[in-house]
Amino acid sequence: RPLIAGFDNGHETVPVGGTDLTHNVAMSPTPACTAPGYTLDYGMPTEGFEGSTFPPAGWTVTDPLANGQVWQLNDPEGQQNQTGGSGNFADINSDFYGSGSSQDTSLVTPALNLSTAAAPYLTFNNNYNASPFFPQVGDVDVSKDGGTTWTNVWHHTGDAVPGPDLETVQLPTAANQANVK
Repeated sequence: RPLIAGFDNGHETVPVGGTDLTHNVAMSPTPACTAPGYTLDYGMPTEGFEGSTFPPAGWTVTDPLANGQVWQLNDPEGQQNQTGGSGNFADINSDFYGSGSSQDTSLVTPALNLSTAAAPYLTFNNNYNASPFFPQVGDVDVSKDGGTTWTNVWHHTGDAVPGPDLETVQLPTAANQANVK
C-alpha cells in the first residue's frame, strides 16, 4: 500500500533471505492524478458545464417521453452542486417533478475521436440519489459507432451513489475508436 496519497494500491511478493534487501516498486497514479509530481493530461475532451448554455455545444439531450422532464443546467429546486465539483452542473431531478411523474432522458456527448486512446476512461463528479422503494436507473453507456449501438459501463438502481463522489469508468470498447459517444 502506498504511503503517499494519489497512487493505486500495488502488490508484489518479494523473497527475503538472511541479508538486507532493497526492492523498488513502481507505483501508478490514480486516474484522478492527484499524486505529487503528476498532472492530469486533458489531451482528451472535457466538459465542465461551466457555461450558461445547456446542453453544451455538440451535446444532445433526449426526451423519449416528450414531457420536457430532461437533463438541465443546475437543480430546478435551487440546491447547490453536491457532486464534489464546483459551479454549474448537469442535473435530472425526479423529486422536482413529483410522484407519478416519469423521466427518461439521456445527455449525449458529441462524437469523439479516440483513435489514439489505448485505454480511455470517463471521469465525472456524481450525486446519484436513489432508493430501493422508488424505481429508477442511472446508467452510463458508451457507443463506438456514433450512437447506433450502446454498451452499458456504469449501472445503478436503488443503490444510491451520493455525492460528493468522483467516478472513474473504464471504456475498453472505445479504445482506438474514431466515432465514440
